[in-house]
Amino acid sequence: MDNSATIEFQMNEIIKAGATCEEKDQICLLIDVIEDRSDLWLIYELCPGKTMNEHLFEVKGEFLDG
Repeated sequence: MDNSATIEFQMNEIIKAGATCEEKDQICLLIDVIEDRSDLWLIYELCPGKTMNEHLFEVKGEFLDG
């Protein structure tokens, strides 16, 4: 099983447990977790705006530039 998916699931649980109601409104909802013999699938709600990859690339770019 992909360790990064397990870590992402655990991080989602930590964030959800510590977030205020207002903060929870700004986080895409984890709808379901499906585990089979070789994969862990995290199913999130569809949120408008940029993809997580686009946001992470912007953050990485900020660190590289300054």
